[in-house]
Amino acid sequence: MAGDLTSALNFRNPNAKVVALPNTAAWLPLNQTRYPSYVPPVPADQSMPAQEPGTRPARPIPYDLNASGTANFADGTFTIEFANEGKTAVLQIRSGNSSLGPWTYTVGAGEHVSDTWKIAGNNLTGYDLSVYGPNGFLRAFRGSISGANAANLDIRAAYDKDANTITLIGTNRGSQTVTLQLKNAYTGEAVSGELAPGASSQKILALENTWGWYDFIVEVEQDPTFRNQLAGHIENGEESRTDPAIVAQV
Repeated sequence: MAGDLTSALNFRNPNAKVVALPNTAAWLPLNQTRYPSYVPPVPADQSMPAQEPGTRPARPIPYDLNASGTANFADGTFTIEFANEGKTAVLQIRSGNSSLGPWTYTVGAGEHVSDTWKIAGNNLTGYDLSVYGPNGFLRAFRGSISGANAANLDIRAAYDKDANTITLIGTNRGSQTVTLQLKNAYTGEAVSGELAPGASSQKILALENTWGWYDFIVEVEQDPTFRNQLAGHIENGEESRTDPAIVAQV
């Protein structure tokens, strides 16, 4: 399946330069005789091709997705809310601690969709659900729905396209003070702080150095099962660069 392929072309600042092509005169057939096909030999020592290093220019694309998840301790369920302020997108949810799923959702432009998963009803003590979307979009929710130290946090993201920043808002829906750690997966930097029951806190994070790409992980000191990951790219209609994390993997 492919989207609008015209987005790969820069109509705002077109490049009229003609690409130089090699001369193919030497490849003209000498006659019209059919010769046996050439079968290239298979190398004895095979290896995967290496990706070229560095990032590349990236055209803007019309996706603007968001998602947040909330654990409901009272009835042992987990609810995910999807929001789409861009073009229609397909999201897939996978479970990391059961054989259930996957589940697929088509979220139209301007639509808000939600769904609820039975955790206790499926004989599970915790949730492990990941939301995958286009352009590197990821929301991963993991944690427990019971236990003395089970954290009940609501982590949400808000985008500022003009400033190229993302704001993370955390609300403690539990009955105990928790110590949060926020880690930037791109830089390895981490900050921590406490959040009292019923309290909310927010942090604005600049994304200029990663060209709008983000990957943040929220964990709780008192509950090692809790982990919330938010990753993706902020689209502001301007040209950007490819994901710098790919460079570190080649």
